Amino acid sequence: MLRNRTTAAAYVTRTEEGERGHAVLLVAGILSALFAWRIGWHGWALYLSAGNVVVNVYPILLQRYTRARLQRIIGRT
Repeated sequence: MLRNRTTAAAYVTRTEEGERGHAVLLVAGILSALFAWRIGWHGWALYLSAGNVVVNVYPILLQRYTRARLQRIIGRT
């Protein structure tokens, strides 16, 4: 629970860390899917790509949305 602006500012930092972690995993997932595609495992490549979107792209977008709302609340731009 965010009780004041200080805790909200700390949570902004946590959203940045979470986004960074998912971005690293996104790159790893893309590389895995590209490798699968290259060796002819097209079904697996599509499966890995779809999973990567769900597991990494959506959380990145969610972290950005949350951070934008928090920054508006605490008065940062």
